[in-house]
Amino acid sequence: VFLVCPEGGVCLELQPSASEVLLSSTSNFSVVCSGWSQVTWRLPQDSPADGVVVEDQGSSSVLWLFNVTWMSSGRYTCEEVSSYQSREVDIFIPGQGPEEWFIPQGPGVVMKETEEGTIPCVVSDPRLNVSLFERGRRMPVTGLTYKPGHGFTGPLNDTSYVCLAAHGAEERESQVFYVFSIVMEVDLTVSSPLLKQGEVLTVNCTVKDTVMVFFKWDFPRRQVLVSLPAMSPVGVYVCTVQETKEEQIVTKNITVTVLDRGYVSLWPSGETNVSSLLHHTVDFRVEVDAYPAPTVLWTKDNQTIATETTSTTTTHLTGSRYVTTLTLVRVQMDQTGSYMATVFNDDAAEEAVFNLEIKALLSQVAILAAVLVLVVIAIIFLIILIILWRKKPRYEVRWKVIESVSPDGLQCTYLDPTHLPYSSSWEVPRDNVVLGRVLGSGVFGRVVEATISGLIHSGSTTKAAVKMVKSQSLMSELKVLVHLGPHLNVVNLLGACTRGGPVYLITEFCCHGDLVNYLQRSKHTFLQSDAHTKSDSDGGYMDMNKEESDQYLAMQELSYADIEPVVYETPYQQEASSLLLSDSPLLSFSDLLGFSYQISQAMDFLSSRKCVHRDLAARNVLVCGGKLVKVCDFGLARDLMKDQDYVAKGNNFLPVKWMAPESIFQDIYSSQSDVWSYGVLLWEIFSLGRSPYPDLPMTQEFYCALKRGYRMNRPEHAPHDIYEVMKRCWEREPESRPGFSSLVVSVGNMLPDDPELPDPTSESTSQVAPGTQEMTSSEDKQEAEEPPASSCSCEEEESCM
Repeated sequence: VFLVCPEGGVCLELQPSASEVLLSSTSNFSVVCSGWSQVTWRLPQDSPADGVVVEDQGSSSVLWLFNVTWMSSGRYTCEEVSSYQSREVDIFIPGQGPEEWFIPQGPGVVMKETEEGTIPCVVSDPRLNVSLFERGRRMPVTGLTYKPGHGFTGPLNDTSYVCLAAHGAEERESQVFYVFSIVMEVDLTVSSPLLKQGEVLTVNCTVKDTVMVFFKWDFPRRQVLVSLPAMSPVGVYVCTVQETKEEQIVTKNITVTVLDRGYVSLWPSGETNVSSLLHHTVDFRVEVDAYPAPTVLWTKDNQTIATETTSTTTTHLTGSRYVTTLTLVRVQMDQTGSYMATVFNDDAAEEAVFNLEIKALLSQVAILAAVLVLVVIAIIFLIILIILWRKKPRYEVRWKVIESVSPDGLQCTYLDPTHLPYSSSWEVPRDNVVLGRVLGSGVFGRVVEATISGLIHSGSTTKAAVKMVKSQSLMSELKVLVHLGPHLNVVNLLGACTRGGPVYLITEFCCHGDLVNYLQRSKHTFLQSDAHTKSDSDGGYMDMNKEESDQYLAMQELSYADIEPVVYETPYQQEASSLLLSDSPLLSFSDLLGFSYQISQAMDFLSSRKCVHRDLAARNVLVCGGKLVKVCDFGLARDLMKDQDYVAKGNNFLPVKWMAPESIFQDIYSSQSDVWSYGVLLWEIFSLGRSPYPDLPMTQEFYCALKRGYRMNRPEHAPHDIYEVMKRCWEREPESRPGFSSLVVSVGNMLPDDPELPDPTSESTSQVAPGTQEMTSSEDKQEAEEPPASSCSCEEEESCM
């Protein structure tokens, strides 16, 4: 009996016929494959695993699995060579834990370009939930087909992949799979696509970056030896290249033309009759098509041209195309005449003639041209000045009030401070302000010490700090401070002068300057009871001559939106004695904790008011008497154009060393980015005023290190629990960082039991100014909105100057 498998029919049968089989460990299993001719089994591994036996019986074959283990899992394929048919059965033996989920495979996946490939993430248990990721990415790869016994199949990139299996709360990554595409680059070149009879033709077929290929040539009159001189090689030459591993085929062809004799063709470019003004430059240009390569000769009135004021160039464009140019520089009257380009080779010659007429330059025309040139130069100079002026950095209020947040939490809409209301009750008569010494100055403005008369009541004097800026940006800062309201640990607004002169913004005066310089001045007293401390402050709000590494880069411009105004709360006062946290001249560990706690309270307040600081650092924290600290933004009082701490780009500056990664790389600011800055500020405090990232230069290395997850080491004076707070603030994902309310609790729990930090929300630190309880008339109500008296108390204030 002669059996033939019908075309298109199924010639193979499996018994049992299930395509997937789930076995238990140490069990036995067998499957019979029957066909019309000889059949064989292809196993998942290159060599049979222990307990896997194949019995070939001609047109049938039996696959035996004895005492199976998880390593025997995979796809077993029965193949019939004569009919090119195959049947698969996926066998699974679940392992005892995540270590036995993935079946080991070869690391490389080779495929042809544009074709589909397979990542063999074969598992021992089909019930596992398996996902595919590009290595280093967090989003799973989509658009692929997955089968537990075979893996992921579909279009792949030349990169590395890893599979992730999950079952309940357990997860396990597979080995890394590397994908390589086979791309053949075939280059077909010819010595010349244009030849004369009798010339030698050379055609090269080159393949790059391939180990082994087969070449096949197809050319004119292939049945006859090309070397015979009677045969013409004119026609199309074809090179076919086949790669041996994946059998990829690439074909290239090129056309060769053979001439009986050479030729020359010319095309003058432009007019052949040319008129030019005296001292102008004239170009004569001729395009040439010639073979063999031609020779070009330029003449004037059949005479050789002098080379002192002329130049000739001949350029080979491509194939048989050329261009030749005669240039006459600053033509003179005696250069009027006929110019000829003669182009020739051994077989042909052609000529192109140009006639040149020189005209004298009129004086009026020369004057008009000179005026026109001067006008153009002036316009260009004006444009350059405008561009430089627009690029000049401008003062910007760093504090921003959030109006709304996008659903994904990545973008914020900010309040436009110009839309906020401003009450005239904040106005202080300009005659009541006596300006003193300069506390800080910069390119945008300055901050000076001042004495304010009648701020609390008639006859009283109050020491304050007055901001003055060279633009109207100070009004925006003034309205933001009015909108936020007062807080013990924020430099509060006392009043303003907006009429009859430059804008004055009057704030509390902090006698010990900024926290960075305070820590650096006091670090020699840290935990040294016998050290001598000078209690007199230098009065500086910040060091104007720092020479540290660049810490600021430019930021992009943000857009703002209008929201409903918030009324400034009732003015408050504090007595100086209630604000003294510590009157010791020594700097102690408790003081460092106290600074950290007070700053967290200030930032919790700003966060509750939906305010983003965007420049939280020790330089923007001021120290009052009794070691009371207040958060501020005194950027205008630094000479940002010269200070090495700032690098200008665009119209703004960025404190890069204090900024969260999403602020640096995505221009995203939020309270969570302020939390990152608070972590860097803690590092400054417990390193006693050192500059952050002391081991990293402010180059590309800094940004690469930040992207890789680099974090600063624990500072010398920080305990482990404080360092844990820093690391929580430096989480990569903003949502993983703690909020300021949580930081207030965390840092507050570390405070010693003896010193009690005042609660900025308690009645003892936020008392109503005398007389405001009894105001009933409209004038009294207006007086109830008077600015708050300064809460920054310095014992024997004159000693802090």
